[in-house]
Amino acid sequence: MGVNIVAFDDDDFTLSIKHVEGICLEIIERGLNIKWIAHSRVDEVKFSLMKLMKEAGCVLLKFGIESGSQRIIDILDKNTYNLDWIKTSYNAFHYARKIDIATCALFIIGNPTETEQEVKNTIKLARKLKPDFIQIHFFTIYPGSIIYERFKNELTVDKLSAMYHYCLPELNVSSIQAIKLLKIRAYFYKKLFLNPSFIIEHFLKYILFYLCNINVAYKLLMFIGFPQRVAWKSRDVTNGKT
Repeated sequence: MGVNIVAFDDDDFTLSIKHVEGICLEIIERGLNIKWIAHSRVDEVKFSLMKLMKEAGCVLLKFGIESGSQRIIDILDKNTYNLDWIKTSYNAFHYARKIDIATCALFIIGNPTETEQEVKNTIKLARKLKPDFIQIHFFTIYPGSIIYERFKNELTVDKLSAMYHYCLPELNVSSIQAIKLLKIRAYFYKKLFLNPSFIIEHFLKYILFYLCNINVAYKLLMFIGFPQRVAWKSRDVTNGKT
């Protein structure tokens, strides 16, 4: 049917290692020449598992890193196995580069009580991980989540219907002004994508993709603040500081 890649869109494809191994071994045994991508967690993948996934055709893994602050990771209840989150994240990305599986790091900004310094720590971690792609989302209070029960009385029907993790939060629970989060997101993308070493390595690998998908390149430029010039160090209208 002309499909050139398969996406396993499970939020946590590697939750069951036995399940992943079974799929990979079946793909290999059948001799299926397919490429595929999946979502995973850095605290679930081992080097041996990633090698098997690569052999079975895996070309990209998306990891929800969320934050470079251990405090925020704990607030999000992300660290299920009580590991050093920064070190565990670094190891997973190191394994992926060694095996030649591309990576996409997913981050959240505007987390509960999050400060600008903690976002800076997240940006620092992103640069250390050296992912092939990143996605930066705003913390969003979706119905059904634990934090929703705390703030549901502040969320009207109109706000609920408008909520989306790429949009400015309808209810900001961080320590950062909501409007400033937009500038920080643009700054975040710039710090990774406009790094000379990243530009050279990334576009050598993906130049044909961008030439064939001009709309993707355009949207990327919009995210990092082009054609508008967006700076993080803007004037804070609430306290008159920069």
